[in-house]
Amino acid sequence: MNKVLTFSIAGYNVEKYLHTLIDSIISANLNNKIEILVINNASTDKTRDIAQHYAELYPDTVKIVDIEVNGMHGATINKGIDNATGLYFRPIDGDDWIETGNLSKLIKVMEENDPDMILCDYLKCYESTGDSQQVSFRVKSNTILNFDENYSKLFKICYHNVIYRTQILQKNRIRVQENCCYEDNEYDVYPIPYINTFIYFNLPIYCYRLGQSEQSVSKKNLIKMSEQRLMIVNNLLEFYQKYSNIVSLEKKKFIERFVANVIEGQMYIYFTMKINWKLYKKIIEFDNWIMKYPYIYDISISKTLDLWRKARRTLFIPVWFWSNIKSLCDK
Repeated sequence: MNKVLTFSIAGYNVEKYLHTLIDSIISANLNNKIEILVINNASTDKTRDIAQHYAELYPDTVKIVDIEVNGMHGATINKGIDNATGLYFRPIDGDDWIETGNLSKLIKVMEENDPDMILCDYLKCYESTGDSQQVSFRVKSNTILNFDENYSKLFKICYHNVIYRTQILQKNRIRVQENCCYEDNEYDVYPIPYINTFIYFNLPIYCYRLGQSEQSVSKKNLIKMSEQRLMIVNNLLEFYQKYSNIVSLEKKKFIERFVANVIEGQMYIYFTMKINWKLYKKIIEFDNWIMKYPYIYDISISKTLDLWRKARRTLFIPVWFWSNIKSLCDK
């Protein structure tokens, strides 16, 4: 029997969390319909041993795919796509987990429908407090919908809530940047040119663990790895150039808004750095570069960025100050 859903686990030194993640999938008692790929990304702890334990217990469900030289998170996504046999593909980080009680309902939706993409709610789970926040879409649920007709309601698409049809990923050779962080932005948007239909499943599946200092989304690491994120911005702009004249107007607008959002995030990182003239010049150069893409540049998402662009040079100091104060207040 063909599997309905492949979970591709990004496994680098996740011995502390891997039991929780795999158990959250296995305990749904859907082993005949689910495939679990543990992508062992050259781990140096007991990640592979734990994966091997589950592979021996559930040989028809759990498989190990080894990467000899660590290619960072992007390598696990690419390897997962290459090896997936399920009808749908769901990558997941090894330190996160699945909302077990909703999995059987999701599988039923997948079996009864045939969309190119499935959007699910997800939970932001804050490790320090134990609190969680559900992230949802405002679109009709459990009904096949046309992407172009609803694109303006889908700007929340992200790594934690999107599931793509495996064949679309494999047939169109969807690949993300390896040896770099923040490539999940590429995974979110690269399949969009091939998406015609989708279903919104309005229950959470992915539980996203937040609050770990080593996470790439922590403020410290966002600043430290800002050049890696800049590489992703470049890749996304190249992607936009390639497809902007090929896809429908609606998909073009969606991609523009998506890329503009990533660019805003890069600006926010710059605004939270310690001010100096070298940084000032870098921001000017970055903004001048984005000006070459007017349809993206003119999309105004944040008040801070909007203010900066209305009076770039003279208002740099107060904009930077405002951004830092706001960042402190948001903590």
